Amino acid sequence: HASLKVVDWDREWALNLDYTRREVVLPSPSLDLALAGGVAPGTSGLDNGGRFSITRWTGSLTWDGWKAARLRLDLRDVQRSGSRLFSFYGLGAPYVARTSLDERVQEAGISLETRAWPVKVLLEQDITKYSREPRGAVGNNGQPLAGTDPDVLATYTTGRDSDTVPTTRLSAVYNSGRFEFVGQGLYRRDRLHANNNNDLATYAIDGGKAGQIGYLDALMGSADTDTKLADLRLGFVATGWLTLRARGHWADVSTDSTLVGLTALQLAGPGGTLDFSLPIDDRGYLDRTDKDIAAEADLHSGPFGLVVAYHDGSREIAWLHGADYTPEGVTRDARGWSATASLALGRTLTAQVGYDDSSFERYVFRTDPKTVTRLWAKLSARPAAGWEIDAHGSRERMDNPSQVAALNRPTDALGVAATYTAAGGAFASLSVDSLKLTSDVAISYWAPLLTASLSHYETDLLTTSLRASLPIGTAVRLTGGGLYIKDRGESAPFTSKAYDLEVEVPGPFATRLAIFGNHWMYDLRSLPDQNYDVTRYGVSVRRRF
Repeated sequence: HASLKVVDWDREWALNLDYTRREVVLPSPSLDLALAGGVAPGTSGLDNGGRFSITRWTGSLTWDGWKAARLRLDLRDVQRSGSRLFSFYGLGAPYVARTSLDERVQEAGISLETRAWPVKVLLEQDITKYSREPRGAVGNNGQPLAGTDPDVLATYTTGRDSDTVPTTRLSAVYNSGRFEFVGQGLYRRDRLHANNNNDLATYAIDGGKAGQIGYLDALMGSADTDTKLADLRLGFVATGWLTLRARGHWADVSTDSTLVGLTALQLAGPGGTLDFSLPIDDRGYLDRTDKDIAAEADLHSGPFGLVVAYHDGSREIAWLHGADYTPEGVTRDARGWSATASLALGRTLTAQVGYDDSSFERYVFRTDPKTVTRLWAKLSARPAAGWEIDAHGSRERMDNPSQVAALNRPTDALGVAATYTAAGGAFASLSVDSLKLTSDVAISYWAPLLTASLSHYETDLLTTSLRASLPIGTAVRLTGGGLYIKDRGESAPFTSKAYDLEVEVPGPFATRLAIFGNHWMYDLRSLPDQNYDVTRYGVSVRRRF
């Protein structure tokens, strides 16, 4: 990692550059097949699932020499290259393929922010290009993972895709003390083009003695998505203790997709070749429109405050799966209210308690809730110089009727954090968070007759974090910390630990040298093949200009 910041003498412009490179080693692809029961974790020859590097360049140039506005240019380039193994099933057996990664994201944006006008305006325009050109190849020498099937994977190739996304954002803010206005708008256009005219998987039957079977997808597709968003907030200070606000939200997202080409089965043997092809010409769409309006009364007197709000909205969705399907659509209405009480005693103590209640009509997905209720509280205290204490808690409930999906999803969260900062620059922080989530949904499956059952998921996370930094004299600084995460839920219990320690000392030529060490541990009970224990040591050189 390297970064550079340059500011001219009168601070009219500033240049920021940042470079990061990260190496990633992937776990064994046998994980996917182990989940499906196809192969045991830790299969010989597949301990390395591949590796790739992520290179990130970011830069910004800000011009602040104009009193009326600030101009900023941002650039970003992220590239992922390397290779990875992944598992799949073909001819009823598990196989492995290797793909070379060549993925890139390039982004450029410009923004203009006014400062001297009564209305503060921010205009942003950026364009992002995504490209992916993987090159597929045979993995594991074409041999099936089970080791008992004589059929060999002979050929594996993949296609490419790209996406260009221009985005325009506009926001305006006005506040005269009695009237307030906030408006935001966004338009984004996604254009995805996929060229998979040579997706081919070929199998040599009995090692090629009996011929070959090939599956070819010669397809070209596109998906165009237009996203339009608008938010508006109007406020009026009616009295010294009452402010009235109205809010509006509108969002429209429409996607049209096209897929043309053919899919083919190719047979080759001693007697010749035979192709069975099926032409593909399919089109579909998914349109979503959200509307919501809300009214809010903000009452305040001294350190006390109360905000009561009511909202009414809808989500309209229309879709077509493909040319052979019938267009469908549904409108899901929502309404609800909320109340928030607050207490603010300067920086010494602030507290908030709130309750939200929402109900819905009709369902887009069977797991959509019918009712949602949430009770929450936040507390922030500064009891003495250097001390900061924050606490939060929430209790949320989601459900829908038994004739829909019998959804029952309770979520409880609780956390507290304390930080002490000394005048000499030393600090210590400790935080403890608990999150418990359970989700029950009624399902049916064939076994072999249609059988009713329950899909149950549970996570019970306990997260503890400790960090501290201590200056030793005027030249040396000692910094370290630890993170402990434990999931005690029934679905996928695990334990994760991370520790780090760094000693920073002066170096030559006005540099700072940091000697550091890190340790990570992950223990997943259900899939021990994915456990790891990693220790890293290193030295970094830092120079500020």
